[in-house]
Amino acid sequence: MNTTNHQPRKASHAEPEGLTIKQLKSLILKNWMLFAVFCTIGLILAFSYTQVILPYYQISTTLLVKDDNKTSELTDIFQSSRIVNSRKAILDQIGVLKSYSLNLRTVQYFNWQYSWYKKGYFEFNTDLYNDEPFDVILPNDAIQFDRVWVFITPISDTHYKISCDSKRKVDAHVAVLQFEKTMAYGEMFKNEYFHFGIKKKTYRTVNPGEEYVLKFNNLSRLALYYKDNLIVKSVDENSNLIVVEMKTHQLPRDVEYLNKLGSFYIQYGLDEKNRMANSTVRFIDKLIEGVNVDLQTAGNVFTDFRAKNRTVDLGQEATSVVERLKDIDRQQAELNLRLDYYSNLKYYLDNKDEIKDLVAPTLVGQSDEALNSLITKLNDLYSRREVLSYTVQAKNPTLVLLDNEISFTQKVLGEKVNSLIENTQLELKSLGDRQQKVNVELSRLPKTEQNFIGIKRTYDLNNELYNFLLQNRAEAEIARASNNPDAQILDPADIEIAELLGPKKLINLAVGLAGGIFIALAFVILREYFSEKLTTLETATALLEFPIASPISLSKFKNEVPVLQFPKSAITESFRGLRINIQNTIKDNQSAVIAIHSTISGEGKSFVALNIALIFAINGKRVLLIDGDLRKPRLHHVLNSANEVGLSSALQYETPLNSLVCRTNAQNLSFISAGPLVMNPSELLNTDVLGKLIAALKPNFDLIVFDNAPIGVVNDAMLIGMHTDVNLFLLRLNHSGKEQLNRINKIRREAILKNVMVAINGVKQMKGYGYYNEDIKVVEDMSVSVID
Repeated sequence: MNTTNHQPRKASHAEPEGLTIKQLKSLILKNWMLFAVFCTIGLILAFSYTQVILPYYQISTTLLVKDDNKTSELTDIFQSSRIVNSRKAILDQIGVLKSYSLNLRTVQYFNWQYSWYKKGYFEFNTDLYNDEPFDVILPNDAIQFDRVWVFITPISDTHYKISCDSKRKVDAHVAVLQFEKTMAYGEMFKNEYFHFGIKKKTYRTVNPGEEYVLKFNNLSRLALYYKDNLIVKSVDENSNLIVVEMKTHQLPRDVEYLNKLGSFYIQYGLDEKNRMANSTVRFIDKLIEGVNVDLQTAGNVFTDFRAKNRTVDLGQEATSVVERLKDIDRQQAELNLRLDYYSNLKYYLDNKDEIKDLVAPTLVGQSDEALNSLITKLNDLYSRREVLSYTVQAKNPTLVLLDNEISFTQKVLGEKVNSLIENTQLELKSLGDRQQKVNVELSRLPKTEQNFIGIKRTYDLNNELYNFLLQNRAEAEIARASNNPDAQILDPADIEIAELLGPKKLINLAVGLAGGIFIALAFVILREYFSEKLTTLETATALLEFPIASPISLSKFKNEVPVLQFPKSAITESFRGLRINIQNTIKDNQSAVIAIHSTISGEGKSFVALNIALIFAINGKRVLLIDGDLRKPRLHHVLNSANEVGLSSALQYETPLNSLVCRTNAQNLSFISAGPLVMNPSELLNTDVLGKLIAALKPNFDLIVFDNAPIGVVNDAMLIGMHTDVNLFLLRLNHSGKEQLNRINKIRREAILKNVMVAINGVKQMKGYGYYNEDIKVVEDMSVSVID
């Protein structure tokens, strides 16, 4: 006879190391209702979130920064007034767009002193930009408390309710704003925090009971908000494209803001390019104003002299003297103009606050490339410093290095200007010496010619200088007019192409569904992990050190003998499978003894023992069913049998077999009841009488089935199990504990009992069992009972 029908597996701990896919699938199927509930809750929450939360968009505008190193063809014609501005680095342009001053300028343009919102859920208020329900009347001298929600609720066509319940930290204390008052439209509301009135818009409909929110803004803080929320980046390190992005709940408002910010940025760049041109025009206008007065005076004197002296004809010698004096005068005028420019330049260098007003040296005929390069460089350095100062602190290393470079460039430029002033003064002195020599020749001419030459020289000199300045001014104006912006807007922000970031309905629903599944799965896994109950067949398989003999399907019939009444049902099929496993174990036995054990009560051992006995009896075996539970016998109630004589009687008094064994109305099935209750059942079972009784019964039966007391409560079942060929332990899902499997493992491992097998009771019907007419009764009201 075989002692086991399976090779033992490696011992496992009380808990499985992890859930297998099969176990997980079983848990999910078993708790499908829980998953359905959690998934439904997740979908409801996701849908509610989608309906409640404000839409969240990403808007952007794309700017192209031009590479404008070269001047236009028009400005190239007038080299004397050409103004060169080097292209600013892309990072500098990003700094300008992110600067506080540019954002403040944009906010001040819109003058958003207050904002209106429609009251929503969980403080998700909808911005009513361009759809404001009321006009706000603001006194000129009133200061409003900003960043506080003030609730406005229309009551009727003439009145509304104003209320506030908020706290805000102001300096070192917390201001508590709590008020509620009914006001008439147009009436001024005034307290220590606010002073304003509200007037209905004639074209806007408001319904009584609707809640609106009024919030006063601090423009400086609003500019900081936009500055911090702008995302400005270059498309590529080799590209001149800049993208300005913003994420917003206020789509119409912020689309307008982004586009206006781009316009002001372009204007800022154009103003920077025109700055030197404007300084040049102002400087020339100042010179023209002085020359014009001198020209008018000289013209009047020249006209009066000719009128008094008629026409004065100059001789050849006088003409030669005049031409030489005119040449000297012209050179002196140019040198004096240069000297004025250098003095003006020196003044600007000594006054750093006015350094932006540097004038281009080309307007005075100065073609010194070194001077021109230094001025252009200094102008560019100051522009870069201004941009950088918007975004960094004074001690920033980059700003410190830039200041050092500016100081060095100013020093070099100052030395260059001083050198040019000295050279110009020397040239003027040399011309003065030449002029004195010519004046000696002039003194030899007649007095009338001398006076005429002097008056004409003054007039001609001022006239030439005036024309020269007018020409330079015209060229400077042309240069200024030809300046183009350094940037242009390629793609303005647009409501129609704003990207919806959330809430996205389908994604949120998917997240809600996944969240419901995850929570349900986590709950099921944790409950399974910490539960002491045996909940799934897969868990039992993982905890046992040997294979399960057979699962027994959960019975859906209120009947003790489904194998007779419902032979095509799933539970009957499971008993047939159990019979095959037992037969494979006892196939060499002429007559075998089987003990049905449970570790605790309520696992269905009496039900299983009866139906195993019947399934063998139906198969043609002569079967004897013995109720071995001498403490709480039950089978005699099921079989409608008296319990006056039974196993306890045979153990005490050696009752004859023909008095013990009773026939039942089920073919091939006999029965021995437990007999009268005794005080010491363990003592009775722990004698050789039981072995002799079994030996005496074996020749008359092919199979003897014992229904025993729970093995985890008393030792009775162990004593009976020592005399049996197969010990079938019964466990029931959602009733038996996991710890009970450890005890069964120990019994099997230490060979305390022979041929230990395990059957799992209460397993839900699996596909394939009882797939045809399983609920049809073969025999109506069939029962098993003792007939004699």
